[in-house]
Amino acid sequence: MGACACSRNEATTVLHDKPFTLTATPGLDGFDGCMVVSAEASQAGPAYDNFELYTIHTSLTGEMGSRQPYYRINGACAIVLGADFDFEGTSRVITFPGGREYGGDSVRYEKEGDTRRFLWQQVVEALNHDVAWDVATRAGSIVGTNYNGGEIACWDADPEDAACPN
Repeated sequence: MGACACSRNEATTVLHDKPFTLTATPGLDGFDGCMVVSAEASQAGPAYDNFELYTIHTSLTGEMGSRQPYYRINGACAIVLGADFDFEGTSRVITFPGGREYGGDSVRYEKEGDTRRFLWQQVVEALNHDVAWDVATRAGSIVGTNYNGGEIACWDADPEDAACPN
């Protein structure tokens, strides 16, 4: 578990009688932060004494960075899914770095006018998913390596299955 080295700009809130503390430290290239929680043991789970839920590093603009969420597994703190993100322009990209369970996988969200698109690539499984829709009409399409035999499927504004435009 990475030690929560953040000590400046601290804010604490209480949720379900458990204090959550978010800290952030500005640096030359961005912000380093972490979220910690303290809770007594209960039927819902073990005790947490300043347990680090996640660490995050963002650029000064907040448009790119990385996030490391943690979870207690067999009494030890473990990273469960690290991710890098990039929110440049109209695209939102989350990539899971190599060397981990989901290494190399990526999720991309794009928007252009009324069109929205969600692309999900699973590297190890060799799967690709592409969902696109029009926010005004609600019509859209999906194509996925393991969906509908890899053929595109479309829906109309209702949303009901529909023939795909050429």
